[in-house]
Amino acid sequence: MAGNEGALMRMNTMQRQVTHDAVVGSLKAELMQQKLQIEAKLEMLAKLEGKTEQQQLNLLFSLWDLDGDGLLSVAELALGIKRALTTLEPSLDEMTEKNELLEFAMDAASIAMINFGQGDEEPRIKKEDFATVIKALCSKINVPFMIISEALVLSYVGASAEEQITEAVEFLALKLVEGEAEQEIAVEKKFRDILENETMQHLFKKFDRDQDMSISFKELALGLDKLRAGEMTFGDSIEAALNALLLFDEGNTRTLNYVQFARFILTFCAAAGAPFAAVGPKLLEMEIGAPEEPEELRKLKSALLTDITRDMNHLDKVVNTVQDVRCELLFQMFDTDGSGDVSFQELAIGLRSFNPSSSLSDSAAVAASMMLAFDADENNTLNRMEFADFLNSFCETIGADFDELADYLVVARAVQDSSSERDIALLESIQPAILADIHKTRAQLEG
Repeated sequence: MAGNEGALMRMNTMQRQVTHDAVVGSLKAELMQQKLQIEAKLEMLAKLEGKTEQQQLNLLFSLWDLDGDGLLSVAELALGIKRALTTLEPSLDEMTEKNELLEFAMDAASIAMINFGQGDEEPRIKKEDFATVIKALCSKINVPFMIISEALVLSYVGASAEEQITEAVEFLALKLVEGEAEQEIAVEKKFRDILENETMQHLFKKFDRDQDMSISFKELALGLDKLRAGEMTFGDSIEAALNALLLFDEGNTRTLNYVQFARFILTFCAAAGAPFAAVGPKLLEMEIGAPEEPEELRKLKSALLTDITRDMNHLDKVVNTVQDVRCELLFQMFDTDGSGDVSFQELAIGLRSFNPSSSLSDSAAVAASMMLAFDADENNTLNRMEFADFLNSFCETIGADFDELADYLVVARAVQDSSSERDIALLESIQPAILADIHKTRAQLEG
């Protein structure tokens, strides 16, 4: 028995020794790898010492040019940018799990290709243009190249097998989307050429009647009407202008700048089934040669477009109010039954809470007029859009800005005591008659 115990103890000791030797061996191997990396980096630093900026750029270019063909593809440039970013800011490497950094690097590479690349179908960065690309990237992070050049070059020295495999996988991922990126680059480069086209520039100036470097809805509709006179009605021109703003007015300014206008015109040409080179001059000739309209007709069109512009601006204001959290809070305060609409009774009670000294009949009269004015769908309640419209009108009536008044309204409504059961019962009793009067008034107005 004792012999067995002794043998077991010797086996445990041997296992611990093996484990210890394995740990020590692994640690030695890791330290040796680090030593080799440090020696390699020191050797590279010695080589870099005294090199000119151009020589360091040439060295970095050769490191980015993975296939050694003397040109940088989109994927090669993207991988180089990604490595540069993670070298300068190692914490960014955590983003690679979601491919966010690779996507950002590909976007940056595409922009560089558009600005500096040669060739349309397969754009490439030449060695002589590499300095311009790198300096443009450095200017983005506000760091001169010579300050970071050594760090960028050294990042390629002594890479572990794991790092090399990771980069190979990343390069493969970039190559898979390179074709699509090249197509987008080609399209964007052609669009850049269109922006320099004199015909496009003249068209923009013709549409931009007030020469403020932007085209309003009114200018766009009038320009389209003149371009397509006899081919489309004025209503068609208005609809086309509205669609153009919807598709190309990215900042929701109700205007198109030159770039947005050019994209619209290209879409216009595509719908006509012809390239801008063929359609553009004809459009310009049509605009120049269009007959003058009678003064009265021009005034009518201008007035109509002014009304539409006012309505669009009003709608924008209502939408902004609806999206304000204070508007939603007020709506919920008025909508006491939580139905999602404010009834006549709820509106009257809510209005009275802002002015407790007013009589119930006065509040009911104001609520009736508000319901008549803002119940657009005529269902005898105010939804959120209609309620926001009412709030804006209320602010305009008392000469106050919504931002200035909203906080006060929320507090004032919250601190007021609930209306008495007697007031509620009275409003319920007169509500049918009030709503009947509203319906009668609407019928008279429409008649």
